[in-house]
Amino acid sequence: MITLDGKRFLVAGASSGIGAATALLLNRLGACVIAVARRADALEAVRSASAQPENFLIEPFDLTAQIAPLNAWLKAIVARTGLLDGMVHCAGVCAMVPLALVDDSHLTHTLSTNVLSAVRLAKAVLDRRHNTGKGASLVFIASTAAQHENAGLAAYAASKGAIVSLVRSLACECAPRGIRVNALSPGLIPTPQTEKLFGESLAARAALYPLGVGTPEDIAQTAAFLLSPAARWITGQNITVDGGKGLL
Repeated sequence: MITLDGKRFLVAGASSGIGAATALLLNRLGACVIAVARRADALEAVRSASAQPENFLIEPFDLTAQIAPLNAWLKAIVARTGLLDGMVHCAGVCAMVPLALVDDSHLTHTLSTNVLSAVRLAKAVLDRRHNTGKGASLVFIASTAAQHENAGLAAYAASKGAIVSLVRSLACECAPRGIRVNALSPGLIPTPQTEKLFGESLAARAALYPLGVGTPEDIAQTAAFLLSPAARWITGQNITVDGGKGLL
């Protein structure tokens, strides 16, 4: 049984889907969670479902902000809560847009939310003044979209491929400090975002998964493992969690 008593983790994109499930699970396992998203009301709704509300802190913030305000914001959080033992970056957007219709606005929004926010947050968390050092762990949510063909998802797939590459580079950079960095690539997970993206075809896609379509909690369980001391010898990996889809 994994326990995270006394640990502190920041979860970005914690207002719904995988981010919310991860924040709730870490809290249930004993960790203090700093839940981050743009909307305070959505974060408060997640907090109301937490096992330990007193250890579920909501911090509304737009992670697409430049590094200077982000660093000052995180510094203030750490001053109140203590050094971070790690983070999970779940923030992301996905839209099905054929390449012929992809414009600079779509590219900028996708890359800023999915990639630049991840890089900026990692830089702030990895500041030696903001983390506990050896034993800390960073987890980034990528996607199997970066591994498999998906018409209409060029920008999204490219952004998630960038996350996988980012993780490998950061893992090498952080290993001398004893800090681990890994990615998770979920298959299709029903969330408000994927339900909006795929609509009625979402249920039909279950046939592509030998173990059926997963849940946000399935991804949260793996993220919790990677954050825990049980994964102390795992870094630089992109772990696919897809219910066996890759077998087909």
